[in-house]
Amino acid sequence: MAPARDDSLEELFKAFPALLGRPATAAERKAFDRYADLLVLWNRTHHLTALRSRLAIGRGLFLDSLLFHALLPLGAKRVVDIGAGAGIPGVPLRIADNEISLTLVESRRKLSHFSTLWFAISN
Repeated sequence: MAPARDDSLEELFKAFPALLGRPATAAERKAFDRYADLLVLWNRTHHLTALRSRLAIGRGLFLDSLLFHALLPLGAKRVVDIGAGAGIPGVPLRIADNEISLTLVESRRKLSHFSTLWFAISN
């Protein structure tokens, strides 16, 4: 089922050309959609973030994460996200740039379980 129009990630996808110099691919759209759905689902019981809707997550987490992309060097890169929480900003950066080798470091069990689940279903 498609998300409600006012709860979509289209604002994020429209920002791709300005942030990354290219439009979002179909695979990136699918990955961000799945990640947003998972965050919304887990937020119901685990309180991963104060943002509760896909629209708010797209604006407040995903879009903000991609702002860091301009600061990364070109080419293959290794990124360590320390205190990764729900994978922000590491996972959105990795979704948008497949040349990133990402390591998430998180000490709280519920957050590390979420990140592990995300990577298990995204591959």
